[in-house]
Amino acid sequence: STTIRIWSPGCSSGEEAYSIAILVQEYLELTQQSYQVQIFATDIDHQAITTARAGLYPASIAVDISPNRLARFFTAEADGNRYRIHKNIRDMLVFSEHNVIKDPPFSKLDLISCRNLLIYLTSELQKKLIPLFHYALSPGGTLFLGSSESVGEFDDVFIALDRKAKLYQRKEYAYKQVNQHPGNFMPPMTAREVPLLRAPGKTDKTVKLSLRELTEQTLLQQVAPASALVNSQGDILYLHGRTGRYLEPAPGESGINNMLKMAREGLKLDLTTSLHKAVRLSERVYCPGLRVKTNGHFTLVNVTIHPVTISPTTPLASLYLVTLEEVQATQNAETKTDAGTPSTEIDADARVKVLKQQLRQKDEYMQVFHEELETSNEELKSSNEEMQSVNEELQSTNEELETSKEELQSVNEELATVNAELQTKLTDLSRANN
Repeated sequence: STTIRIWSPGCSSGEEAYSIAILVQEYLELTQQSYQVQIFATDIDHQAITTARAGLYPASIAVDISPNRLARFFTAEADGNRYRIHKNIRDMLVFSEHNVIKDPPFSKLDLISCRNLLIYLTSELQKKLIPLFHYALSPGGTLFLGSSESVGEFDDVFIALDRKAKLYQRKEYAYKQVNQHPGNFMPPMTAREVPLLRAPGKTDKTVKLSLRELTEQTLLQQVAPASALVNSQGDILYLHGRTGRYLEPAPGESGINNMLKMAREGLKLDLTTSLHKAVRLSERVYCPGLRVKTNGHFTLVNVTIHPVTISPTTPLASLYLVTLEEVQATQNAETKTDAGTPSTEIDADARVKVLKQQLRQKDEYMQVFHEELETSNEELKSSNEEMQSVNEELQSTNEELETSKEELQSVNEELATVNAELQTKLTDLSRANN
């Protein structure tokens, strides 16, 4: 990228943000590189942001800043009592009011300079901010903390570049890796959470759930249907809710954890077809009104398969969420009630409709199975042709070896003849010597 993006949360009056801008400008001039620099300086205090925007500092800064830097980046005011930072440095920064706890973070950042902010927060808030910084940084981005701060237990997502200087590099987080910090990445943050600041000498050990977390947990327990996270082969990675009504242990070796093999009667065929269709088309597949046999009777179940995605443009590799939602009896009764129509006719029509649907689904399954069989046949045919080619090559090699064997036998006979002649000459020579 031709743009360097930096975030300085808790910038106070802007000293740290301006220092970063000056150092970056000096580095770019020294290395003769042309990058566009964007520095986002944020703070929760409106007065601090107003002061930072002005870029005015007392004349006493001349004691702490070298004369060279003072001349290059500051201009003395008319009254001689203050210095104003140059406009080219000021244009690199964007100051705004921002609550790092509640407001959405910036993204695709190359550097986050958050020095001496975490020490004023409780441990619970620190555990939420570090994953948030991980989310905001680009791959390979750098986190710069204060001398008394660290990433703590999140060393699995940050690499320490310099522990003494508190420089950490963002490490990619793979979904297959065991998540030791569930719920920490982009956690829900609301107004009613753990207190922001920690009073001196006091520690609050009680963990308070936010209203959003409490609501989501209750909804998941009461409203969310039974679901399973599977891969393209149907292997179960995670189960939610009471799935025992639709799945049962498969006969055979213990440890089988495949949803297609564990599906109960009435679910296996349609589930297999729907999963194959979702894998082939990479889209949502809905299969309503399946009659699943559960504990001696049949239950109508709606099956939905969703491809799992991180973002609308980034699908997670070959994972699918299968939801099993039971159709309530009241819905069935409402669909069957019709004034003036005998219940037997309604039942017969419903049964015919179900049978037609099952027949159509079986046709789809047979079509999918036929396509897979054709694909397998083509692969087998290709493998057979390759094997024939290898066989012909082996036959040719065998013939060459036979020819080589005959040549070696001929050379062996010639060598035997030469050996006999040499033996005769040796005998003649011995006789002549005697």
